[in-house]
Amino acid sequence: MTRDEVLAMKTGRELDELVIRHIMNIPIVESVDLFSQYPFPAAWWVEDEGWYIADERDEDGLIYMPFNPSEDMAAAFEAEEIAIEKDPAMYVHALASVVFGYNQVQDISDIKKLCLLIHATPEQRCKAAVLAVMDGEDKHGR
Repeated sequence: MTRDEVLAMKTGRELDELVIRHIMNIPIVESVDLFSQYPFPAAWWVEDEGWYIADERDEDGLIYMPFNPSEDMAAAFEAEEIAIEKDPAMYVHALASVVFGYNQVQDISDIKKLCLLIHATPEQRCKAAVLAVMDGEDKHGR
């Protein structure tokens, strides 16, 4: 997928799927048996509801939660945190690019503070995280 294709995406299923696959590294399955041992963790789509992720288990089965990061700020911050851990500079550049159209950010001395100060929607944060990871994979040959 190209940078322009990611930037053109709207909030919802496809953008969230990119975050789940490329940022969260969680396998996507058709359905989940809440009592099975496999697959775990897993993500699945529920029509008219959105994505769900199961990554914990208790005596009642899998513990799952909705995960729609392109629309939910808390989930977008989760994806952002992972992207920052992978390559902070790449993420800041991607976020500035998505939000402001900048190609370069000069001063990234306090990355987390800068990311919080940049007013960005969940959609923009997700796009930046996906672009940062994709750019990082391209540069590192992964």
